[in-house]
Amino acid sequence: MASSPWFNEDEKRAWAPFVIGVLHLLSTLDTELKASFDISHLDYGILMLLSQMPERIQRMTMLASTFGVDPSNITYRARRMESQGLVERCTDPTDGRVVCLHLTDEGLALLRKAQLVHVQGARRHFLDHLDPTQLHAIEAIFSTLRAIQQPSDENAYMEQTLPLSDQGHEEGFAF
Repeated sequence: MASSPWFNEDEKRAWAPFVIGVLHLLSTLDTELKASFDISHLDYGILMLLSQMPERIQRMTMLASTFGVDPSNITYRARRMESQGLVERCTDPTDGRVVCLHLTDEGLALLRKAQLVHVQGARRHFLDHLDPTQLHAIEAIFSTLRAIQQPSDENAYMEQTLPLSDQGHEEGFAF
């Protein structure tokens, strides 16, 4: 932990490009997905996550927690995607008070089409510009950060449930 409340020079040199780069990258991916499929990058992530859940169902609160957004953000997106026929709300079979999202067949079909645009964008704007050492460093850094950001049992369940590779998924879905 730093002794000063301010960034030192090394921290400044790391922080500013990180923030600007991530915001620009996500904005670019968002724009490409919206132009092609009328979904945002976060919508894509929600659909992808639902595709990997048993019965393609997940609690809305779990989705909010996984993506680090306010539950109202998931509710807004669920309403929009529901009107597009991509998802439907349902009650949790184990707790009728809890609302879940279910990925519809239409949503899965759209996800399969959007996957190529997403992967090509991720490669073009990010992955193709990094060597294996840099990719491993990013994985290590964000695995560490994820562990301290999401320590709850509920999130541990999500981390165990989500496959980290495309094993078992012919399309190799990825965020």
